[in-house]
Amino acid sequence: QALQAEREKLEELDAERERGAAKGRDFEELVAEELDAIAVVQGDHCDAVGDLKGATGKAGDVVVAIDACRGPARGRIVFEVKNSKRLSRPDAFRQLDDALEQRDADFAVLVVPSEDRVPAKTHPLREYNGDKLIVSWDPEEGSRIALEVAYALARARVLMSRGGHDAVDSAAIRDTIERAVGAM
Repeated sequence: QALQAEREKLEELDAERERGAAKGRDFEELVAEELDAIAVVQGDHCDAVGDLKGATGKAGDVVVAIDACRGPARGRIVFEVKNSKRLSRPDAFRQLDDALEQRDADFAVLVVPSEDRVPAKTHPLREYNGDKLIVSWDPEEGSRIALEVAYALARARVLMSRGGHDAVDSAAIRDTIERAVGAM
């Protein structure tokens, strides 16, 4: 009876965790791990900053400093991770704008766990306002291709906007992006 009572308590705890903020925290941690794995290959530096206060608040959960493993960062991407209810388009854009400002980033990406959580009147992997992108990524699917494409799109946009001494072939980047989105 004691073992059964303990098992029931654990099941109740798991059920509560699924319903509560812990589920969102788990999703945020999974996204941060995947982004870190993607960033390392690119020579970028990835920080999970969701618990740290930025300039004026805590908007933005993961910040990627582009090329920071090779020297000074050439730009920053902030990822806002949401596992809560479906956001409206204005709410989503407001949160992304806050994340851009508070994390001093050049581009913002909203990551949601499924297509049905993509904000109303928006589409995944479509750029908005020149500095925002939305992607749905389900960690249970086993593939991180959507997250990789969103990362590559955001990274390319930041590098194209920064220009600099490294000649960036924007036509080649656009072609690569179109092929990647088409393949998805």
